[in-house]
Amino acid sequence: MSANHDSDKKVINFPPKFRRNCNIAQYLVSIVLGGINANMGLVLSLQVIVIGDLLSGKESFHINSFEASWFGSLPFIFISTSSILAGFLQEKFGRKGTILFAHVPVIAGFVCLYLTDSVVLLYSSAISFGLFAGFNQGASMTYAGEVFQPELRGTLTSIPGIFFNIGFIVVFLLSTIYPWRKIVFICTVLPIVTFICTFILPESPLWLVQQKKNKKAKKALKWLRGWTTEEYIQDEWDALINQVNAKTRKNDSKLPECQNLARSDTGPEEELTVFQTCSLFFGSEVQRPMYLVLTYFLGVLCCCLMPFKPMLIEVMSEMKIKFDPHLFLFISALLQFAGACSFSIVLRRYGKRVLTIFGFTVSIATCYGLAAYIMLGIQKSWIPLVLLSINSFIATFGLITIPWILISEVFPLRFRGIASGVSAALSNGIMFLTIKTYVNFKTLLGLPGSIIMYGTIAVFSLLYLYLNLPETEGKTLEDIELGFQQKKANAQHQNPKVEEVQQN
Repeated sequence: MSANHDSDKKVINFPPKFRRNCNIAQYLVSIVLGGINANMGLVLSLQVIVIGDLLSGKESFHINSFEASWFGSLPFIFISTSSILAGFLQEKFGRKGTILFAHVPVIAGFVCLYLTDSVVLLYSSAISFGLFAGFNQGASMTYAGEVFQPELRGTLTSIPGIFFNIGFIVVFLLSTIYPWRKIVFICTVLPIVTFICTFILPESPLWLVQQKKNKKAKKALKWLRGWTTEEYIQDEWDALINQVNAKTRKNDSKLPECQNLARSDTGPEEELTVFQTCSLFFGSEVQRPMYLVLTYFLGVLCCCLMPFKPMLIEVMSEMKIKFDPHLFLFISALLQFAGACSFSIVLRRYGKRVLTIFGFTVSIATCYGLAAYIMLGIQKSWIPLVLLSINSFIATFGLITIPWILISEVFPLRFRGIASGVSAALSNGIMFLTIKTYVNFKTLLGLPGSIIMYGTIAVFSLLYLYLNLPETEGKTLEDIELGFQQKKANAQHQNPKVEEVQQN
């Protein structure tokens, strides 16, 4: 929830009971969002188990490598398409409404996977999982960015990353005890529980105010601030109303004069036309933060070596690592969990910018280290194991989580839902392309050459982020938005020709 600095200072003087209840309410919201995110951890880890068993031919129904590759990649295609649709659903039905709707495909996906006896049902489950992730990703992060207070937003939005890794740990542990169909049956319980918990949560007050539902918005804000009374949220409520009104006035100033006059005469706010909406959406206020988020995602996918993670067992064999790959998968999941926990602890102290630079630097070093190990023909299994372990830990020590937090923070209020959906769609599209093209690059450049390429792409991403990534930790959403506007103003001041063209 965005609030001004004055209101943040006044909260300090409130009774300890208010502060305690306020924190409890927000942590409860974060835990529910974490439970929803754990569903995605279950899905991705189940794919590894299911593919392994169906390729081995242990059941009457089995698949080949080509079918397995499609089962593993199909979710990312539908994450991209459903993320864009989710952006519009957020604006129409709200953040909470979109999250609730996302539970329908994930439950259907678990049912299809449990009953799978054909490629059609197998692919149907993958498509359903992709729809769930696409509908949920942008909506959850937008909701988190709008309901958490600035001083808690960074920490609380990192908690779902911890739950995501718990999903991996649970499935890999269950796989040592039960067959995969029974694991799927057990996993179906979680989305049912998270659906009920989400239903109890209030809608985003910011979205409700935009919809002119001020009474419901104030009730939701009181719930989110510890089920308190109106007097304790009055400052934040006033700041919220001022923020929405200021944004409305700013958007009005960008419309033709005749339409602004019509609004002032008729009173109620009219909807923008499709052309006007597109003009504002493709303006620098939306596109600058979107370039930032997408560059971050591309760099993370490369330096964390996500393209070959689905084929890690094969990669370890090619590196001639003498260690049980299945045991390393479990160890890697534990390291990722430890990284996510550590990130949530240190985020408030060091901020996103410092952790980004540190994480990219270490991950890039592991990329070049692995490439050197292969090229030099060293036969010491502990070296790549250590490098891969460090890479796994650093991946969740902010790198994978921060771009999702940025999605909830950096976009202007009017287009936050749509922009977050489009960003999530493009990010997952990039993930699909990097995973699908890994085999091609490996054939062309070899394993060490492809790793060097990924590391080099990450270097350029790091340079861009070093120059353009602002520190958003502890800042209100309004201040973050003003920061991007100030950058735009500075750029226009340095290049008067750009400003002249825009005015014309």
